[in-house]
Amino acid sequence: MLEGKPLADKMRPDTLQDYIGQSRAVGQETLLRSLLETNEIPSLILWGPPGCGKTTLAHIIANNSKKHSIRFVTLSATNAKTNDVRDVIKQAQNEKSFFKRKTILFIDEIHRFNKSQQDTFLPHVECGTLTLIGATTENPSFQVNAALLSRCRVIVLEKLPVEAMVTILMRAINSLGIHILDSSRPTDPLSHSSNSSSEPSVLMEDKAVDTLAYLSDGDARTGLNGLQLAVLARLSSRKMFCKKSGQTYSPSRVLITENDVKEGLQRSHILYDRAAHRGAKGELDPTPSLAHALWQRTVYFSGCRYPPCPSFCVCALKVRAPMPFSSSDFFCWTGEEHYNCISALHKAMRGSDQNASLYWLARMLEGGEDPLYVARRLVRFASEDIGLADPSALTQAVAAYQGCHFIGMPECEVLLAQCVVYFARAPKSIEVYSAYSNVKACLRSHQGPLPPVPLHLRNAPTRLLKDLGYGKGYKYNPMYSEPVEQEYLPEELRGVDFFKQRRC
Repeated sequence: MLEGKPLADKMRPDTLQDYIGQSRAVGQETLLRSLLETNEIPSLILWGPPGCGKTTLAHIIANNSKKHSIRFVTLSATNAKTNDVRDVIKQAQNEKSFFKRKTILFIDEIHRFNKSQQDTFLPHVECGTLTLIGATTENPSFQVNAALLSRCRVIVLEKLPVEAMVTILMRAINSLGIHILDSSRPTDPLSHSSNSSSEPSVLMEDKAVDTLAYLSDGDARTGLNGLQLAVLARLSSRKMFCKKSGQTYSPSRVLITENDVKEGLQRSHILYDRAAHRGAKGELDPTPSLAHALWQRTVYFSGCRYPPCPSFCVCALKVRAPMPFSSSDFFCWTGEEHYNCISALHKAMRGSDQNASLYWLARMLEGGEDPLYVARRLVRFASEDIGLADPSALTQAVAAYQGCHFIGMPECEVLLAQCVVYFARAPKSIEVYSAYSNVKACLRSHQGPLPPVPLHLRNAPTRLLKDLGYGKGYKYNPMYSEPVEQEYLPEELRGVDFFKQRRC
């Protein structure tokens, strides 16, 4: 039933009609759907979180292309080299020249190609030798060459909602022959399953599907593979139990518990966690698995603590409160979310919202963000947004950075929290930041060579320099009891006030 390739791969839909959860991108009457149905496929960049359907959409395009004699080639940027890409391009040129046949090239994880590798596609996408479809979990604005990005249409795929996850899981459950038990049925599903050969081999309560869909956090691959691992683990443990006890193995007595589902999801995340925490030399990071820590948390359903279910039957209660953290929150700190959250923290402090500021700080630190990175951003904020309105803010930020460096996590989190709240409450001034920005704009817009330093402002350490007029006419301010009228800017900038005007 579950042997062979992963369940997520088995359940890939072949048509747009079976493609679930991305109605905004490829729903009825959308431009992209019309293009796909008429087989007028433009170059695309599919951007979205893991498990949202990027590869599946490419799979659907591939099936549709083969029906129209269009060549479809798939490469993964994780193992493909530049020579592999050039070979595909050469074949595409031959197919177009001799057979008038189009070629579509799908590059999975395209953000793993460096800029020079991405440049390889440019002339061939431009002249129509091939149609490029790239899939990425990273923001293409930062990870895809701007010239290539301008020649592609970016399709944003969103995290799958719980309703879509339920539909996907139910489709897989039905294909596996798993029977969904009605939670309202008062009788014990195990009481008669062994007496009827017509009973399904695997049983699951209906509310367990909702729980699995919720815990998968919009990742269809995680949900399907978690379901597969849960069923395989239960079947294997049942076989081992029957073998040790001398009983005859009967698959009709196997039921999946909520703990089995959680264990299946945990195994998926631990595999990812091990890969994510390998160092440059391939050693495993001794830091305990964050995914494992997630599943060690007590889960609360319906306002009460729910203990592990000792029986075979899943007894999942309706979820009334969200999980403390979703699985993806622990593994998003190398991509766009890293920048989104620090931007949210910066803007919350700028808006003097101490409540929101603490939230974004905690979300980053609990998600595994480097505290020194946050501390460096606070040092910048102290001068950029608070400035001279409270000069001691810079001292606070530097002290917080040093404290984080000395004691590390988790002890340093309260240092950052104190600094963040202080900054949120502090008065704000961008006077210095704006004035310095005006100076930079003046320098960058200046035509020709920069004006020389006025002679009276130059240092004259030697007799020769004094004879050349260096320092001549300079008025040493401490020697005067009244303010000294003296020009300190070049002659061309006389009268310019960078604190009041934007351009020189």
